Amino acid sequence: MNDIKAKELRNSRKQTLLQMIERDQQGEDHVKTLELWSKAADNLIATALETIICEFETPPQFSVIALGKLGGLELNYSSDVDLIYVFEGDFEKASKIASRFTRLLGDVTEDGFVFRVDNNLRPLGKDGNIVNTVDALERYYETTGHEWERQALIRARHVAGDKALSDEFVERISPFVFRRSIDIPYLKKIRATKLSLERTASNEGWRNIKLGPGGIREIEFVTQVLQLLHGGKIKDLRVTNTFDALNSLFKHKIISKKKLSELRSSYLLLRRAENMLQAKDDRQIHTLPKDDGDLKELSARLGFDSLDEFIDTLGNARKKVQEHFSELFDTSFEKMEILEAFQANLETCKSKEEVVDSLSWFKNHISKRIQELDLSGKLSIDEVSERLTCLAETIINEAFKIVKEALLPIYGKSLTEEGQEADLAVLGMGKLGTFEMDYASDLDLVFIYSGDGSTTGKKKITNHEYFTKVSQKLISMITLPTRYGKAYNIDTELRPSGNQGALVSSIEAFDRYHRREAGLWERQALLRARVIAGDITLGNNVSTLLENLVYDLPLPHEIKVQIDLLRRKVASENIPHQGRIDLKKGRGGIADIESVVHYMQLVNGGRDPSLREKKASYLIKAMEKASLLDKTEAETLSEAYILFRVVLSRARLFITHSTGTIDPASDYFQSIAESLRMEGPAMLKKLEELLDAVEDIYYSHLRT
Repeated sequence: MNDIKAKELRNSRKQTLLQMIERDQQGEDHVKTLELWSKAADNLIATALETIICEFETPPQFSVIALGKLGGLELNYSSDVDLIYVFEGDFEKASKIASRFTRLLGDVTEDGFVFRVDNNLRPLGKDGNIVNTVDALERYYETTGHEWERQALIRARHVAGDKALSDEFVERISPFVFRRSIDIPYLKKIRATKLSLERTASNEGWRNIKLGPGGIREIEFVTQVLQLLHGGKIKDLRVTNTFDALNSLFKHKIISKKKLSELRSSYLLLRRAENMLQAKDDRQIHTLPKDDGDLKELSARLGFDSLDEFIDTLGNARKKVQEHFSELFDTSFEKMEILEAFQANLETCKSKEEVVDSLSWFKNHISKRIQELDLSGKLSIDEVSERLTCLAETIINEAFKIVKEALLPIYGKSLTEEGQEADLAVLGMGKLGTFEMDYASDLDLVFIYSGDGSTTGKKKITNHEYFTKVSQKLISMITLPTRYGKAYNIDTELRPSGNQGALVSSIEAFDRYHRREAGLWERQALLRARVIAGDITLGNNVSTLLENLVYDLPLPHEIKVQIDLLRRKVASENIPHQGRIDLKKGRGGIADIESVVHYMQLVNGGRDPSLREKKASYLIKAMEKASLLDKTEAETLSEAYILFRVVLSRARLFITHSTGTIDPASDYFQSIAESLRMEGPAMLKKLEELLDAVEDIYYSHLRT
């Protein structure tokens, strides 16, 4: 009987697979095709299990849970099925059911097979029991579960047998998979996983569309990591299907519309290519053929007019995937840790006053921790600046959320004239924009909103009025003096028309101003502008606009002369007192370095995207690589930029206020030198040598 049923199942699989391939080649929706194929697999697996269970007079409760592609309802045409078996009752009978069921699916005959089964994702893999109770599984995951198992269990889905048992399993492991707090140890582990994936990609090469660079695995990794990070608090993210997960990540503003589009289209192309490879001979392969003829045949089956079109499209898609994969790890995990600590602090607040107090208290508390690490030599100047920038961004973002929540009951949502939801983007300028904040840095902010329209609440006002109120309250909340001092000073003078202009601008008005009225110094300021808070989609639109305004518009006549004149004007307005050295705005100082860097960015950044970085320390290296600076110039500028910033940073710690100048005759100058393991005279000599060398470089590039 079982032999007859097995033959029927194998033939049914082959017939269904042919239908799916035909549907695919006719151009039907591939996402729907994957779902139909997965559900057909569900039916085949359920029928096989029923066949085996019927052999037992009193079978135990038994269920089959799918992981991997089948769990996600996106099964490959020729793929293993990753299955976990759960039972309640007689262990011996359950084990027999599991073994016979696995053989029925996986045994290869002249008719082929139903499905290759992989049970290695169960606890302890091949060394573990083939069947487990829910209690045993829960105990294992709570005590010894690994991070990779959390990721695998995202896709856990009932396939066959006792559904109530499967549902109980999924519910009870959910706290292990989706944790409510941001898990810093996990974040550190996924750094290691990322490196492992990169090594695998390097070994596999570009031809492997699953494991190679920009392949299927990288998209799945990005999606699942974001699910794990946010799924503890957002239940909508607890979905098994990659396409559904990407949509949900966009819905909850975790990824932008652009990222959704690029990851989704790339995943669809890669999965179609993978399935067409497997459809040819029903083999589990993921590697593009070496032969141009076979590759051309594949491109034709995928609907491309030529092999070149296919290669270009695939290459561009994988490049985008690589960018998103790397971007995930450009995110500062220290920032996430700061965010978690801040949110925990907010939960203890019992009133609005305590919330405002908490901003300045938290800023002081985290700053002191950074200061301790700084003075003990455990952080570089870049790491200090990045952490201080992360701290500021966290406070801005959380204050922004608090303000918006407070205004919602009064004004409701803000809509554009087209009826779409309007929002605000907050630009960080200056040192905040370049991740180079210091202990006493102000926050340079610019506010941009979506467009004209009005609010929908009981009190209706224009969008301009509403976002002005949001920005004003945000500024007030951060700058309000409390018993712990104020969190930050805020400067908004870099907005269009400076103090004479409106506090907030629509994106259209911001664009118009910078195209028609802005001076060169304002264009330079945009080199350091970065979206730090607000709506993701609007933020991406603003980021694109910033690049257009900086790099695509025609450069002013005699730009070199104009930048030099601006630099001279700043220097003449900031002459230090006798005996003091101005490391920030004086001759050969930080401003000279930044002027050289900004000049080269403006002139060359339009054709060289590597020069569109924000941090001067990165840009100096990029400019050497682009042969805009010679090796000696780059080394001098890098050394000077680091030392000048370190000395000013330490000076601000010792004298407890912001300064751009130092006094070599002061007591604190010797303290700075000692903190850097130098003698005072030696440090002074080094500073003077670097000031002279930077001034020479400035003259060679901007006064020739």
